[in-house]
Amino acid sequence: MWAVREDQVPVVQRLLLIPELDPNLTNNHGDTPFAEASRLGNPETVEALLASNRCTLNAQNNKGFTALMWAVQNDPVQVVQRLLSIPELDPNLTDVYGVTPFANACYIGSLAMVNTLLASNRCNLNAQDNEGITALMWAVQEGHIPVVQRLLSFPELDPNLTDHKGQDAFMHACRFGKPTMVDLLINSGKYNFNAENLQGETGLMLSLLHNSKQVTQRLLQVPDIDPTLGDRDSWTEVQKTSLRLALEQANQP
Repeated sequence: MWAVREDQVPVVQRLLLIPELDPNLTNNHGDTPFAEASRLGNPETVEALLASNRCTLNAQNNKGFTALMWAVQNDPVQVVQRLLSIPELDPNLTDVYGVTPFANACYIGSLAMVNTLLASNRCNLNAQDNEGITALMWAVQEGHIPVVQRLLSFPELDPNLTDHKGQDAFMHACRFGKPTMVDLLINSGKYNFNAENLQGETGLMLSLLHNSKQVTQRLLQVPDIDPTLGDRDSWTEVQKTSLRLALEQANQP
C-alpha cells in the first residue's frame, strides 16, 4: 500500500513477485492497493498492478467504492480509459447509495470524464440510485449544462424516468431553481411539462413552492403549461398569492 501511494513502481513490481504477499489486503476504509492506485491516478502504478494478474478489479470498500469510482471522482481520464478497457471490470457497480461511476461523473460535471465513460459503451445510462435519482437528474440539479446537453443527445437515455417521489429531471430543474437548465429542457422537446409527482405537484408548482421566481416566470411563458393543474389543497395563502401575482405579471402586455 505504501509503495503504491508513493508511486514506487519498481518496488511495487518486486513485491508483486512474492507469492506470500497478498495484494488485495485493504486499509481501514476497505480500499485495496489497486483502488488506491486508481484513486491517485498514476498510470504506471496501475499498469504494474494489472500486469501481475493478482488484483481484484471489482473490489468495493466500506462505502461500496470501486477502483473505477475513485478514478472517476478524482478525474484521471487516462486511468479511467485503461480500466474501461478491461472486460472483467464491471463499470456499473454501485456504492452503498446506489450511485454508479457514470452517475457520479455527471454529478461532478466533468464533460471529459462523462465522454470517456460514454465512449466505452459499457455504462447503464438509465441506472437509478437508492432514491431513484438518475445521472441526468444529478447533472440537472448541479447545473452542469454541457453534461446535460450531451446526455440528451443519446437516444438510449430516458429523460422521463422519475425518482421515488415521482419527479423527473424537468421537475428537479424547476425545484432547484435553475432557469438556464429549465430553458434547455424546455427546448429539448422531451418533456411533459404538466406531469405531476406523487404529491400532485407539477414543475410550475415546485418552482413556486421553492420560491424560484425566475423559473416560475419562464414556465408561465410556455403555452403548453397549464397553471391550473396540480393539488393545491396543502398550499398556504402566501403560495396561492404568489401564483396569482406570477400569472398577472405573465399576462401583462
